[in-house]
Amino acid sequence: MHGRTGDQGERVPGASPTKVTTKVTTKVTTKATTKATATATVPLRGAGAYVAVQPFDGAKTEVLRELVARIVQERGFRPVTGLPRYEGTAQYPVLARDYQLAALVTADMEDLGQRQRITFLVWSGHNGSIVGRWTAAASTPVLARAVSKGFWAHLGPAIRRARGPGSTSSTPHMTPARPMRIDASNPEDRVRFSAQP
Repeated sequence: MHGRTGDQGERVPGASPTKVTTKVTTKVTTKATTKATATATVPLRGAGAYVAVQPFDGAKTEVLRELVARIVQERGFRPVTGLPRYEGTAQYPVLARDYQLAALVTADMEDLGQRQRITFLVWSGHNGSIVGRWTAAASTPVLARAVSKGFWAHLGPAIRRARGPGSTSSTPHMTPARPMRIDASNPEDRVRFSAQP
């Protein structure tokens, strides 16, 4: 053999064999883990709705805040206590929209020596307006008892009345307009259509 390929396809001496690289494409099927974040539909008003109990203004008010959150929960609402206190109320509608809040509860404490006075406000999540106000005043040791007895009696109706953004309870029902049909072959329709600005 003189360095040529024979009829049977023998390999030429000294030549390196031809490498046939078979490209294997491996398909990696990523299973999209469908996260069943079946976000249970939260009502925008009434029992089951979210109510933010903001940090109260004043010294040693955390106990009263926890008490109010517990009262709200016992009445069937879902208290939200993880939000910070905000100065100014312009953020309330934004907070309500972001967290689907039906209402926000804030409070300011005043120290009157032997007595303390706390004023609660309930804000509607729908538009950030005040829908309830109540002030309790008592000697320091019994203030918590006064709040426990009077909070829901005075502010429960306001919390029930408050509604979250997107709630359409007060939006009047509007019947959709009937579709307009133009017959281009009708001269009257052509005139009416062309007369529109």
